[in-house]
Amino acid sequence: MKKIIFALMMGLIALGVLGCDTMTTTQPTTQPITEPSEWISITTIEELQSMDMTKAYRLAQDLDLSGIEWEPIGSLSEPFSGWFDGDNHTLSNLTITQPNHHYNGLFGIVTGSIKNLSVTDYDINYTDDFISYAGGLAAHMTGNITNVTVSGSITINNLTSNTYAGGLVGFHSAYLSDTTTVAEFTTSNIVNAHATVTLDIKTENFAFVGGLVGKTYNSHLDHTSAIGTVQALSRNYRVYLGGLIGHNFGGILVSHESLVDT
Repeated sequence: MKKIIFALMMGLIALGVLGCDTMTTTQPTTQPITEPSEWISITTIEELQSMDMTKAYRLAQDLDLSGIEWEPIGSLSEPFSGWFDGDNHTLSNLTITQPNHHYNGLFGIVTGSIKNLSVTDYDINYTDDFISYAGGLAAHMTGNITNVTVSGSITINNLTSNTYAGGLVGFHSAYLSDTTTVAEFTTSNIVNAHATVTLDIKTENFAFVGGLVGKTYNSHLDHTSAIGTVQALSRNYRVYLGGLIGHNFGGILVSHESLVDT
């Protein structure tokens, strides 16, 4: 069975979205940190590429990433758990053509926070053979995003598995563990984020594709928008596609406090 969906997005706004997912997805084990008082300045591409995954950085100028095969910042074994402040600067012309362990974007996996940044004219285009995550800002994120804009294109051909792709983030989730209680639970936030994108996703199994986020999981969105064109195809299963969010599940930990042991 084949399923294909086309969508044109114009000024899509989300005011508040919470969701839980019953499907198995990666859950990094590092929780987001509180905002620091000291920041490390970044003035070159080399400094950007060599960041410590646990520290706080502030971009001091615009950087053009043309001519570089970008390797995403943060991995499954070492996610970026620090802070990144773009200080209203721009990173332009990011290019990715390799699977990079299946997490692709400026950042691969993030459990920290990113703010005040523009990522423009990015081009993510690759073939994969495993579950795949892609977003212009980050592939997979459990932290907070504030005041971020992105523009660019994502093209993925996944030959064997599921694909999560969004103009901003492929998969966005709150931090949860097996022992998280209602009292401890907080959402991860995307606030004042905007995407202008073209997405063309082909996948063997499930596709989760959105103009802003491919899939949300216990996330809160406020003042967000996406504009552009999204196309997705699944060769065997379902396509979840949306102008803003491809797929969102609704709140197991929200409004059920009396049923959960705190």
